[in-house]
Amino acid sequence: MVSVDVLMDHVSDRSTKATFSADWIFANSAMKLLKGKTITDQLTVRIINIDALLVMKIISCRPTDIRDVFMMLPHMKDKIWIRSEISRRSDVDERIAKVIEKVESQQFKDGLSGVYGRFDPQTFEKHRKALISLQ
Repeated sequence: MVSVDVLMDHVSDRSTKATFSADWIFANSAMKLLKGKTITDQLTVRIINIDALLVMKIISCRPTDIRDVFMMLPHMKDKIWIRSEISRRSDVDERIAKVIEKVESQQFKDGLSGVYGRFDPQTFEKHRKALISLQ
């Protein structure tokens, strides 16, 4: 069985009503070859760039999105662009504050360890500093 999403016109975030047009998605993504790890099959698929994915996940702010944002932030390319794109659709300071509030909770740290195993304090601090740099 295969699940397929079809993008028609735009993608919307249910909680904030923020939208991302199909043109925006295509402008911020590229066709890439995706290879299997244990099989020889490969597919060419459209993959969104990390900064655009961060924008979408910061706006959404679901618990899994916050964890993903925390893990991806050290790899962001252009924080000014990220802030600008968020501010076009939502209150950028409120969204980032929400992510920071969750990340600084003990529950977040415990949950992160549950998914990734032991998360050393130096790595956690590197990711936290990347998040703070978005303020």
